[in-house]
Amino acid sequence: MTFASRSELGYDPTVTRAHDASGRLQYQFHIGDKIYQTNDIIYKAPRVWAVTELHAVTKAPIGETMVLKDFWHDAGAKSELEIQTEIFDALRKLDEDGGHPAGSLAEDARKFFLHIVSDAPVQVNGVDDAAPAPDNCSTLIHYAAAFEVHDMPQPPSTPHHTTKIHQRIIFAEECQSMYDLSKYSDVALAMAQLIQGLYFMRLAKYLHHDISPGNCLFHVAPDGRRQLKISDLEFAQPYDAPFNETGVTGTPGFMAVEYEHGRHLFTRYIQRPKVFFRYNFAHDLEAALWIYVWFIFTKVPDCLDSKASAQCRSDVQCCRDELLEVEKSLERSAFVRGDITSQESAEAVSALYNKVPEGACIVSGLKSFDVLALLYKSVEATEPLDVGVPGMTRWDPKSFYHRHYTFLQEQFMDIHHRLAKVGYRAISHRAFERAAAPRVEKRGREDSEDEEEEEEREVAAKKLCVRPDGGETDVQSPATGVQPD
Repeated sequence: MTFASRSELGYDPTVTRAHDASGRLQYQFHIGDKIYQTNDIIYKAPRVWAVTELHAVTKAPIGETMVLKDFWHDAGAKSELEIQTEIFDALRKLDEDGGHPAGSLAEDARKFFLHIVSDAPVQVNGVDDAAPAPDNCSTLIHYAAAFEVHDMPQPPSTPHHTTKIHQRIIFAEECQSMYDLSKYSDVALAMAQLIQGLYFMRLAKYLHHDISPGNCLFHVAPDGRRQLKISDLEFAQPYDAPFNETGVTGTPGFMAVEYEHGRHLFTRYIQRPKVFFRYNFAHDLEAALWIYVWFIFTKVPDCLDSKASAQCRSDVQCCRDELLEVEKSLERSAFVRGDITSQESAEAVSALYNKVPEGACIVSGLKSFDVLALLYKSVEATEPLDVGVPGMTRWDPKSFYHRHYTFLQEQFMDIHHRLAKVGYRAISHRAFERAAAPRVEKRGREDSEDEEEEEEREVAAKKLCVRPDGGETDVQSPATGVQPD
């Protein structure tokens, strides 16, 4: 270590420290011939910063705020820019084959994805910054081991680790994740746009594999236009790609139920042999619908009456845990299948939201799972395609019909238009309780003045070795246990 260079010791020569105009410590990232200075950190894992480009000479900020993502990915894996390009190229080919205006589908799809300014490996001394894979990985636990997979091959017992490459992406838009949305009308709009974006991916025959609120970003343009952006495409792959045996990918709570269980849920309604299981377009769509479930079960309208809704909120939070926190829960499976047992969750959330005008409109978004069940049944009733590998098949991509996507998109757009008129804001259950606490505390102080006086009287009585009722007591009596001074 004595003779090691700074880069060999772990220092990144492409990052320097600096102070902004207000004197706060910031970082300057040197990417190619450009410099980007941080304004604020957005996420810590992976590291995502709000940045501004600096003039090469004066170091003065130029242009709008952008976003820098600093992360490590598997060597040989496609970058987000490469995957985006493949999706747009596939849509252009559809235009050409269908006789549509050149690039119309691709151009329509662009708004559903982030605009990538730069996407390249970090260069240190002219070489890609890389972390070699460890020699022995046998002591590491494979993530997929927690999943019981029935109809697809099991991953190897020892996980396969590869060399990691240090990558940085610059996005033109600064967005907020769907976790952070605060208006019900915005959530409904984002859902409609997300479903439309997933349909473009279906047309391009690409699967996302990790739809979740953190990967679905909401951008508000300076002119007020709102647009959902699908991001984090590192797990995305073509539908006809070779079967991936590296394990389960996705965000717990938002993964499709079939994917959690590793088997089809609707083929039991059809008299047919088992069909080989693999991820498909309906699973991306279901993951999107779980985002809406998360939102209405995790947040409440800020106009709710705190006292009247206390029990309802408690019931909803219990159902939320069963739906989103418990792996492979029966309630979660029933929710997707539309079984009668799922009515407990629907009734609990309806009882809460019915306390506000248009609350039934918010809850009506859960009917989207009925449409999803119809999609599953129609797909799994078709004959699967042979992929040329013994025992392996896949559903025909044409069986994932456009009408299901269109119906869901129109449903959420209708919810958006209705909720935009009332302007409800959403807050978490905990924030709602904190907002109500000062009012409860104020009433509590008025009601408990006598109790506080009684407690002070008891303390004084102990010091004087007398009973609180004014009678005398022995100093050794267990009534107080207090020794005289």
